[in-house]
Amino acid sequence: MDIGVHMKYFRELTQKEKEECRKAFKQIDINKDNRLSWTELRHASDLLGMKLNEKQAKKMIREVDRNGDGFIDYKEFETIMSKNSKPICLIDYEDEVLRQAFDNFDIDKNGEITKEELIMVLQSLGTDTAEMDASEMLKEADLNGDGVISFEEFARVAAQQRM
Repeated sequence: MDIGVHMKYFRELTQKEKEECRKAFKQIDINKDNRLSWTELRHASDLLGMKLNEKQAKKMIREVDRNGDGFIDYKEFETIMSKNSKPICLIDYEDEVLRQAFDNFDIDKNGEITKEELIMVLQSLGTDTAEMDASEMLKEADLNGDGVISFEEFARVAAQQRM
């Protein structure tokens, strides 16, 4: 299955973006060897509700591994996190992994994610600040301002944040 990661346009990250990128990398790098393996990517995807299988995780690494060592090092990670006015990742909107992640939030399966659904999912993950986090997530992802997150909006935000 094509997981839909294709690098396109890049710009230099700001210092704040570099700090956020480093923090994300460190969280994913479970064994602290300064490179991401397919198992670490798979674990991170599980936590996000994306459930990559081994084949998908290895393919993701192949698509971004510039030095050919079979891992994603920090420089490769930072490069793919760079973004311009156009997205760096073009997401196939029929992508099974992205749809599965969306469906994990869309509890009533009506094709939209509400603030209440975000709160329920965040609470189920043990987040103490679920309501505040849900408000922030909705503010960021609700691109058309209708108060809910559609699959297209979800996909666009994922494209901006995807590895």
